Amino acid sequence: MIRALSLLFLVLACALPSAAQDVDISKMISAQAYAYLGDDVKVGYRMERETVVAGTTTREFIAVVGETKDAWEIESSQGLGGFRGLPGDAGKGIVYALVVDKKTLKVLVARIGKPGQELKEVKILEQAKGPKDAEPAKPERVESLELAGGKKVEVEVYVTEIQGKAYTSKVGKKGTPYEGVLLSYESETPAQSFTLKEGPSEGKLELEDTDAAGKAKTLEIVRVSFTNGYTYTYSQDPIAKALYSQVVRVESKAFSTQVVSLRADAKKTLNWK
Repeated sequence: MIRALSLLFLVLACALPSAAQDVDISKMISAQAYAYLGDDVKVGYRMERETVVAGTTTREFIAVVGETKDAWEIESSQGLGGFRGLPGDAGKGIVYALVVDKKTLKVLVARIGKPGQELKEVKILEQAKGPKDAEPAKPERVESLELAGGKKVEVEVYVTEIQGKAYTSKVGKKGTPYEGVLLSYESETPAQSFTLKEGPSEGKLELEDTDAAGKAKTLEIVRVSFTNGYTYTYSQDPIAKALYSQVVRVESKAFSTQVVSLRADAKKTLNWK
């Protein structure tokens, strides 16, 4: 889940030149070293999400628009929102064009541009290890967890040690209705522990996507609220799992971020030649 909450691409902000027309935005932007994709990624998958912080709303997307034998071709606006406010139109509509190694998820080539314009190469940040370098997390055990109201669910228990302290996560067992859903988080430091406040509750989440008849696409979801003030909404939708690790909404008093579109028909919009 923590990986699902991580940004897919990191941007370095620099001082703005006084003359917008002279801005070479490719020299102001860097791409993260790795793309954090889930399993079963397919060409055509596209996810768009909306984030609200302090009354300000932003949108960003990621789309798998092509592939070669060894790499994914990805278009993404994630992490570029801060450049939309540049004077003139230098930052408006800019999109990453990324070539990502399928095995390691390492970004091999990173460029930016706008539809119909020439792409410019940007720097790729250095990072010692990527998401595929670590051994996949394995549960230490499976046990039964009793929820409020007496309902019992099967959970997988993961124990992680960070700086000498143990952190225990309990998530819904694979193959159950709550697969991958975080249900408990315990730390040796009580202040860092949190438990369920409400849920898990099942429901539906309506997206902006519509079918040929104009009917909105809806997701089957599971929602959980915790004593730390956060509420997470999960979906088993294959596109959500591939591009955002099942989490389709996160909300707290400070912010909210929600997936608003999940499509399987994404195509290239940039000049990849």
